[in-house]
Amino acid sequence: MNNEDLLPPGAARAKGRSVAQVLASDSLAAPPPLQQQCFDFLGDADIDARRYTSERYAQAEAERLWPRVWQWACREEHIPAPGDHYLHEFVSQSVIIVRSKSDEVRAHINVCRHRGSRVCVESRGCAAKLACRYHGWTYSLDGTLKGAAHMPDSFDKSALSLKKVQLETIDGLMFINLARDAAPFDHVRADLGECLKPYGLERAKVAHRESYPIAANWKLAVENYSECYHCAPSHPEYS
Repeated sequence: MNNEDLLPPGAARAKGRSVAQVLASDSLAAPPPLQQQCFDFLGDADIDARRYTSERYAQAEAERLWPRVWQWACREEHIPAPGDHYLHEFVSQSVIIVRSKSDEVRAHINVCRHRGSRVCVESRGCAAKLACRYHGWTYSLDGTLKGAAHMPDSFDKSALSLKKVQLETIDGLMFINLARDAAPFDHVRADLGECLKPYGLERAKVAHRESYPIAANWKLAVENYSECYHCAPSHPEYS
């Protein structure tokens, strides 16, 4: 092979039909976001293996990545009635998603403003108020502090509401973001909402939920899911 036969960086493609070609052959048109293709060359330098094995790197992701991305937390049917709450937990974070008495859905950091104890300890529940079991501080469903025993008259409860978490909904799917300056949800709603529309998820119900712990770094699972270079040798029954 001479240099004239070499493809430019990023131009090599696996044999067979592309995802776009498969979608184009379907009798139903795929949503526009799924039809988009991008072949921008992002580099081919080796990735440091420590990004997959280092506890220090994992801690940096826990501090700088996960609190700043929009995460799917639960569905609206998990909290159908006022007072219903659902806990979304990831890394060391815990978020209460609750339906208020006015039928609004809100999200709060699951940490009491007094001494940092968990307010809700059960993964799901229903209550007229949120109460910390440590010193008995109580909060309304909208997160405002209502009860704090033995505090002086000058104590300002209005300054100690539960920390608010940003929350958005698409077709019954609820997403949260811990960052105060979170990226706008508009692009997520536009792209994901269009892709999900054919499935009518606003009418769907959760029948079963299964968790699969994996003995690997999360990035390996995402990378494996995002490519099909491995499909023919690893999953011949699908090829």
